[in-house]
Amino acid sequence: GELLKSFHGRAIFMFSYPSILLSVSGGQDSMSILMLVLHLYKQKPTWVSKVGILHCQHGWTELDLQIATRLSSIADLLEIPYYCVTAREVHIEEESARLWRYASASRIANVHGYDIVLTGHTLHDRLESFILHLIRGSGLRGVSTLHSYTTVNTPIWVNSTDCFLSSWEWTGIDLSSGRSILTVALGRPGRLLERATLAKWTDEWNMPLLVDPTHDRLAWSRNRLRYELLPYLAMYWNPNVEAQLEDFLEVVEPEINIDEIEVNDV
Repeated sequence: GELLKSFHGRAIFMFSYPSILLSVSGGQDSMSILMLVLHLYKQKPTWVSKVGILHCQHGWTELDLQIATRLSSIADLLEIPYYCVTAREVHIEEESARLWRYASASRIANVHGYDIVLTGHTLHDRLESFILHLIRGSGLRGVSTLHSYTTVNTPIWVNSTDCFLSSWEWTGIDLSSGRSILTVALGRPGRLLERATLAKWTDEWNMPLLVDPTHDRLAWSRNRLRYELLPYLAMYWNPNVEAQLEDFLEVVEPEINIDEIEVNDV
């Protein structure tokens, strides 16, 4: 009950978007957000009128097809639409894979009439993004990451081996560059929820979870941060390092947003 109240309060921006497409990997975070949104869908049909599941199949492991198939079965049981997008080429780099997921979400949302795409990002994803941006040398805007709501403009390239345009997408194409721009609203309703809270909730409800083995792949910087750097800082520097950084973000984000508003007004 408390989790649902917290979720409703933090995800109030969703109420302006009654048609919701959820990007679901099958793991704890995205499955939890799916169930929380479905609760809104069942309890408040005037707020949420349509819910669909999007799964992006990267082709990274042999389990990809198994995960996609099980998510399809879950969508059938829930009686909601399911869309699975399979990469035509394997995206090895994290950034390349992220951009492909955004492009896939933009196209599915636009084709099938969804107002907003929701992801399963949590408080810890927000913290990890902040640290990664800081290490790479980010400015103030980079410090404030993973906003609750944003708009994503995704270029779709006609000559890309990973993309074939449908007839409606040709209307916005720039023939000189071979590019079309798709705009989609992107929401992260769980950005202030802790993974531990979601884990407790998934255990209580016996939710089916599909673990992606790539989350343990230390070749990726985010995984090294999660499984090596943060535990190291907690062990040798500050056992409450994550909580301290989260408190810092809570203080600095509103100040950054105010500064941006003032600059835009000027």
